[in-house]
Amino acid sequence: MSMKKCLCMSGLAVVCSCVFAVPCITLEQWDIPVSFDDLDVVLLSAGDSPDRAFPEYDDSNWNLISLPLNSADFNHFEKIEKSVYWYRIRVKVPEGYPASSIGVNLGKIADVDEAWWNGMPIGRTGDIEDLSSHASNRLRQYEIPASALAPGKINILAIRVRNTWRADELPGRGRYYIGEYDSIRTAFFRSGLRELVFPVVYLVFFAYFMLLFSKRTGQRENLLYSLFSFGFAVYSICRTDIKYEFADNFEVLQKLEFGSMYVCIPLLMAFVLVYFGEKHRLYHYGYYIFSAVCLTTILLFRNHLHWYYFNVYFVQYTWVLPFYELFRTLIRNYKKSVDSRIMLATFAVVCAGVVHDVFISRGLQLFPFVDFWITPFAMFVYVGGIATILSVRFANSMNQIEELNATLELKVEERTAQLDKSLQEIRIRDEKIQQELVMAGNVQQSLLPERLPDWPVRTAVRYQPLREVSGDFYHFGRTGDGGCLMFIGDVSGHGMPAALYAILAIKAFKEAVHRENSPAAILANVNEELCRLDTTHYLTSFVVKYDCTGHLIIANAGHPRAILLSRRNKKITMLDASGTVIGIRDDARALLRDESVPFEKGDRVLLYTDCLTERTNVAGEQFGEERLVESLKKHFFENLDDLIDNTLADFFEFVQDAENKDDLTVVAMEVE
Repeated sequence: MSMKKCLCMSGLAVVCSCVFAVPCITLEQWDIPVSFDDLDVVLLSAGDSPDRAFPEYDDSNWNLISLPLNSADFNHFEKIEKSVYWYRIRVKVPEGYPASSIGVNLGKIADVDEAWWNGMPIGRTGDIEDLSSHASNRLRQYEIPASALAPGKINILAIRVRNTWRADELPGRGRYYIGEYDSIRTAFFRSGLRELVFPVVYLVFFAYFMLLFSKRTGQRENLLYSLFSFGFAVYSICRTDIKYEFADNFEVLQKLEFGSMYVCIPLLMAFVLVYFGEKHRLYHYGYYIFSAVCLTTILLFRNHLHWYYFNVYFVQYTWVLPFYELFRTLIRNYKKSVDSRIMLATFAVVCAGVVHDVFISRGLQLFPFVDFWITPFAMFVYVGGIATILSVRFANSMNQIEELNATLELKVEERTAQLDKSLQEIRIRDEKIQQELVMAGNVQQSLLPERLPDWPVRTAVRYQPLREVSGDFYHFGRTGDGGCLMFIGDVSGHGMPAALYAILAIKAFKEAVHRENSPAAILANVNEELCRLDTTHYLTSFVVKYDCTGHLIIANAGHPRAILLSRRNKKITMLDASGTVIGIRDDARALLRDESVPFEKGDRVLLYTDCLTERTNVAGEQFGEERLVESLKKHFFENLDDLIDNTLADFFEFVQDAENKDDLTVVAMEVE
């Protein structure tokens, strides 16, 4: 026998059916509540009739049950949605009227109900006739008017219930008792205020950690935990009985309860992942999207049973993923983080609470002495533990900041001295490097022709390296068959490595000119020499040879096309030949070809590096081949030097102050 039942038996007289023919409860003292718990004093019948509210109604064939219901009582109910049942409870009221009004506490009846005392209505929750009306979560407390009492007689408390068969609220749960109405209400408000303690604490956490985030916005975990605390505060408020004293819209409160949980769980998972620096994966973002879809679905559902079943039979099972992720993250960081160990311990408490409450929600009680939801208490342990961890970490951060501030001036002075010393070393190193670059530039310049050759053709050169050393080069030479050779090259990259590569390329060209007469063969020889180098650089080059008989032999190795200005035809032609860049592939010889074009008196050929066409102005536009050709047309009949100088003047006018990032070289040949 339970303690509750012992108290009832000691303070009350339960009159058995042998006295009143049916079970009955007797009130002996007005100030001592009479509990229905564990007493088979309730008569139940399915169906509906207004006569059942009156004392004279014959209920001798009704089923005998107890409130709250036990597992054996469920056999008397059919799992039919919106079915109507009647409860009748006989209460013997003593002679004389009470000094204060009495009332009944009917627990949480599922779903809506109407209550009568001796045929007089004393209250109702929801509207039984309106099938869209629901009130499953609301605690019933009705006052019994003194005029309805029948002292010295058996009074009938009749309750008409429309059932929804919600899994967590079978037709009756909670406490059922009769007592002084003011005491019932006082106990209700005291319990309600106690239930609000947790939500108030969560709201304090929300404000506190939002303030911390505003101070240090880089710590996103403070923001996530703050939002989680706010969402869980809303959820906790929605789980209290006292909420109906402030808001009476069952549908809105239910949606708020479910929706806040759909927000809290992904926020909690995101917080743990961010706190321990775990990488978010695709399925994490998928769960966030899924939670948003569930939230939207809840808002769109109009029938509360639909969204209730959606939550109980579908969404709750998807929480396995975030709980698994929480557990996995905490286990992974268990050894290296005391915070993880604390969170894991409190998380285990939460898991135990959730498992217990899932069973409770399905009508299964794991422990006889625990018949209430324990998740709120478990979550308070978990949320409070995390709040403590974050607060301690923030306090440690502030202590570190104070220590840094205390020694900041000294550290700044030390750092300034170190920087001055480093700058001095860098300055000395830069001067040395600059001297070496100047020397390297002089070496490179010495390899280029000191003066233009005295040939039966006229030549011209414009050479503008970007820095002391350059990746551009040019040269002139005579082949063994008497041809006049002019070539230009451009090494990939910039700076000293490109300049050294260019020096080796010039040397290779000079040697190849003495061995070969064909421009393509010369390029192939240079390629073979450069391929021996272990480097990532490569070379583009264009070689032209005037054979002194009216023909120009050309070969191209990935360089910009040459330009032929034919004086007799007054025509400008872009010259090209098949080939590839050299210095990176051994089979370049097979890809290089010589091409022959007429080259008569007065004709000119120009070679240039890509800076001339690819350099952009401040608007990002390239000078390009088209503008180059238009400029050459404008200065077509000028002498060779003026032609080059005026074309470059047009080029520099176009680019103006735009930053230059490459060397510029132009070489030209004209048949005199």
